[in-house]
Amino acid sequence: IIVLLLAVILPSICGMAWWRYRSLVALNSELAQNIAVRRKSEHELRISEEQLLEAQEIARIGRWELDLKTGPLQWSEGLYSLFEVDRATFAASYDGFLEFVHPEDREAVDQAYRDSIRDRTPYTIEHRFLMPDGRIKWVNEIGRTEYDAAGVSIRSIGIVQDITERKAVE
Repeated sequence: IIVLLLAVILPSICGMAWWRYRSLVALNSELAQNIAVRRKSEHELRISEEQLLEAQEIARIGRWELDLKTGPLQWSEGLYSLFEVDRATFAASYDGFLEFVHPEDREAVDQAYRDSIRDRTPYTIEHRFLMPDGRIKWVNEIGRTEYDAAGVSIRSIGIVQDITERKAVE
């Protein structure tokens, strides 16, 4: 019995233990590799986001996206900067956006957007913002709307660029 235990059973148990150990080492190595790849990807994403923010600041531009099914309006950091509002205290909305549009331009801006949805065409419009301190900012707004297979509008996206300096020269 002892010979059977030493000759057959013990090597079998040791072999299973060795196999499990090797499997765990391989899994650990794979996990470490996956973590390294993820960390590198996250680092590259952070750099890309920083570069996008820098580009928006330099161009004085921001991006917006309106989900026409559920309603939320998302603004990029560049747009919050352009509007001179804090993300934490200003809830972006279409009505909130229109409040910034100069009263003399508000109807034309709203109509340009609504016509673009109805006609399924992109739009471009230059208009003014009336800032809370009374300053006027000129902007160029470009937008478009996407539609589902049934032709229902589902998402509008666009950019707003500060063109105040250009307008001052004109």
